[in-house]
Amino acid sequence: MSDHTETSDRVLGARIKASDHAAFKVLFYRYYEPLFRFVARRLPASEAPQDVVQDVFARLWQHRAAIKEDQPLKAYLYRIANNLLIDHYRKLQVRQAYVAQHAETTPTMVPVEHVDLEAHVMIAIEQLPDALREAFVLSRFEELTYREIAALLGVSVKTVESRMSKALKQLRALLQHTLLLLVLANLLLG
Repeated sequence: MSDHTETSDRVLGARIKASDHAAFKVLFYRYYEPLFRFVARRLPASEAPQDVVQDVFARLWQHRAAIKEDQPLKAYLYRIANNLLIDHYRKLQVRQAYVAQHAETTPTMVPVEHVDLEAHVMIAIEQLPDALREAFVLSRFEELTYREIAALLGVSVKTVESRMSKALKQLRALLQHTLLLLVLANLLLG
């Protein structure tokens, strides 16, 4: 098993589920870099993406008994990463709210930051149904084509198109209020 590209994710998933450390190592080397890029693009520059990626693999190992043979392992890893990022942004929002509440400045002096919008977007993505969220994350964050997503998920291209359309429609509805507030805040502060 020296060439990790020879073993399919499905085989690796079954072996990891059976607590095979060598299979886990192969999966780690296969997906560490792509997951690192995925996470790094979504974190502020001051954050450490490698910590999140390590947490992804730690969670996979901790919950290896839950690995399903019919579930694409790559999509499962990205879902874990996305959920960890959402948790990170929720914690960040709580810290920012605490700082704003205890700061000696008035609320209008607190700047509207890019991180706030990113946090709202990540939380909205988390609210999507699993099938829609999975297609959206693979398309927008991993930049896979609809054909690649269809092959990865074992569905038709038309199904992917439908899921993306529904995901975008739901995200627009979920974020409409947030975007309006950000525009108003920028007008008031600008």
